[in-house]
Amino acid sequence: MIAGLFPPSQAIAGKTGCAPADWHDFDVDRDRHIRVPVTIAGIPFSAVLDSGATRSVIDRRIADRLGLTAQAGYTARGLTDDVEGAIGEAATVRIGDIALSLSMGVLDLGALSTASSRPIDVVLGREIFEQGIVDIDFRKERIRFLNRDCRPGDGRAIVLPLRNKDGMYSVTAAVEGRGDVDFLLDLGSTVSVYLSPSYALETKLLEGKKVSTGMTAGMEGLDLSLLSTLRSFNLAGVEFRNVPVAIPERWSQQTSGVIGLPVLARFRVQIDAAAGHIRLTPDGDTHREPFARDRSGLSTSREDRHLRVLHVARGSPAERAGMRANDRIVAINGVGVPKAYPPGAIPIGRRPAGTVVKLLTAEGGDHSITLEDYY
Repeated sequence: MIAGLFPPSQAIAGKTGCAPADWHDFDVDRDRHIRVPVTIAGIPFSAVLDSGATRSVIDRRIADRLGLTAQAGYTARGLTDDVEGAIGEAATVRIGDIALSLSMGVLDLGALSTASSRPIDVVLGREIFEQGIVDIDFRKERIRFLNRDCRPGDGRAIVLPLRNKDGMYSVTAAVEGRGDVDFLLDLGSTVSVYLSPSYALETKLLEGKKVSTGMTAGMEGLDLSLLSTLRSFNLAGVEFRNVPVAIPERWSQQTSGVIGLPVLARFRVQIDAAAGHIRLTPDGDTHREPFARDRSGLSTSREDRHLRVLHVARGSPAERAGMRANDRIVAINGVGVPKAYPPGAIPIGRRPAGTVVKLLTAEGGDHSITLEDYY
């Protein structure tokens, strides 16, 4: 629950008339998370903005560090399963000149941090979107929070109804020319599109396609998914081609799928939860740009001075090169694994098809992997 809202001088919901709102910079990290600088109880953090979270969440170790007391009674709904947590006492959360007093959920976010290039300590969820209009400009990497009297105008914007599914937002979209179905709107998901296993089975979606496997991460931990590619995906009348899709073994949502940040970031996004709609403005020709994908077949986590292999994808270059789960990668192309892996902005597996990557494992194996689109 929200223990308190914005102070009267800052509250979005309490303002009348469309007052100007400051823009706040954010960065979209290499894992495709929106990272927003915040302070909690006066201490700075980098928070992940997540429209798929029914409430804001703080990692258990951070709550302990801040001295926040917590009581049992909070259950978070993940993509594949529910997660039991606690509810922390109210703390002041500031984003720029905006302040909220929130009782956040307290969870172990370790699995998310393990799969990320940077720790995930705080997740900003539904409370942020309920206070007014959230306006996200991905091209300029900035965000602003408008009061409900503001209705940003743009003749190119497509307005879609925003539904409420168990405290989460959903819109309709179409897969490969089939009829529109409900998809959760998840700015916190780094996967372009998730589909439920029942939808994939009923529509025979995978017939005739390359199919592999991969590890995906959520608040509930790591899960195995089937990986493939959609020939087309239509959102707001915009058609995307060759879209990577993940189909988890388990599914706990009421929708047929989830739309993640790699798709949503190709629009200017304005979420108006109070009015029950979302405005999507196509960002130039970005819908034609290819989607990032892994071409190695390795799911890894960072451990000290090596990468631990969590999963080797079926039929992938890594599998053909003899890589196995639990291998420890200690060098990439003759260079030790850097502390801040991946180096630069592009993980090894997301480099162009045909790139040769040489890996050395602590188990004494030399593996040469030629990257390719294996799904």
